[in-house]
Amino acid sequence: MRHSERKKIAARLVEALGATRPMTTEQLCHRLCEVLSDWEKRPVKLAFIDVRPMGLSGCTWVSQDDAGPIAIAVSPGPSWTYRLGVLLHEIAHRLLKHEAVVDTGEGPRLFGYLTPQAERLIAGRTDFTEQEEHDAERLATTLHKALFAWSATRGREPLPATAPAELRRIAGSLE
Repeated sequence: MRHSERKKIAARLVEALGATRPMTTEQLCHRLCEVLSDWEKRPVKLAFIDVRPMGLSGCTWVSQDDAGPIAIAVSPGPSWTYRLGVLLHEIAHRLLKHEAVVDTGEGPRLFGYLTPQAERLIAGRTDFTEQEEHDAERLATTLHKALFAWSATRGREPLPATAPAELRRIAGSLE
């Protein structure tokens, strides 16, 4: 995919967020899944669970049913920026129409309740080609940059008057 095409997708995603108020990175992650749900015309469920023991930072499960859910698991990682990056990579695979490998034919049980069969399928998910991974990473990076640029145009909610003076001083230095 050409850079100009990636930028168009990123602009479309930022526009689809429709956010008029500042939001945290966690709220942004959930809003991105709402947008993906609208675009895919099916529910998208997001869970922050540690899939690193399976050798993954994130994974996506897609129901065989065309209206069935898409479930995205993102490892907690060291920061919300990291989690956002992993989520954007998973979203990029969907936007690029890469075929998901994990597909048990039954709906997800909100991650913590996956069957052993589903866990084995997720752990064995290595079928994206090197080119597909590269393309997804490039699109995720473009999306990330667009979201950072968008967030710079958003104001920050003021701290409550009851916030400690130290916190107000730190927040003031960041403006």
